[in-house]
Amino acid sequence: MKVQQTSSIKVLIAATVGMAFSLPAVTVASFTVLMLPLTRAFGWERGEVSLAMTIVNIATIVMYPTVGWLIDRVGLRKVLIPSVILYGVILASHSLLSGQLWQFYVGYALLAVGGAGAAAVSYIRLLVSWFTDKRGLALGTALAGMGVSVALLPMLAQSIVDIASWRMAYVVLGLLSILAVLPLVVAWAWYPDQQSSRSAALGIENHS
Repeated sequence: MKVQQTSSIKVLIAATVGMAFSLPAVTVASFTVLMLPLTRAFGWERGEVSLAMTIVNIATIVMYPTVGWLIDRVGLRKVLIPSVILYGVILASHSLLSGQLWQFYVGYALLAVGGAGAAAVSYIRLLVSWFTDKRGLALGTALAGMGVSVALLPMLAQSIVDIASWRMAYVVLGLLSILAVLPLVVAWAWYPDQQSSRSAALGIENHS
């Protein structure tokens, strides 16, 4: 059905953009760029700053199964949409760092807690509900979005640091993570049966 195909393409776009601005992509891509300005601003050692990524990884290991359980229990959108917002807000809030190392570590742990629901677990769950014959292609396309992000975001972050500051880089990355993703997931991140019900409620007919 043409409407079904159109909806699946929209879902793929939402998942691809979502993966591009997800926790693993943005956090990893920006970290190496922001490390040097942070050491200069607060006198931290590089090893102390790098520990934040270890904290993120450990927190993510704990959160991903939790996110999967929550999706099964309360539904995808109730996990995905709040997580998109939380991740962007928490990332932007790093612009307020005052030089306390514990604050930096807590902030990065919260990135994993708040952002795990807007990462691969959610988007893969969404895609497998829409795609069967071309599931591998759909998943590969969405993951490619993450690859593009990891390649391009460091240049963006570095440009912002050079033009403004590391604080502004956190703000811009946080806002991008919300503004680029939230409208798409609100409009298009539905399961097929939910999309059919929503279309019917809006008076949209599906034509073969």
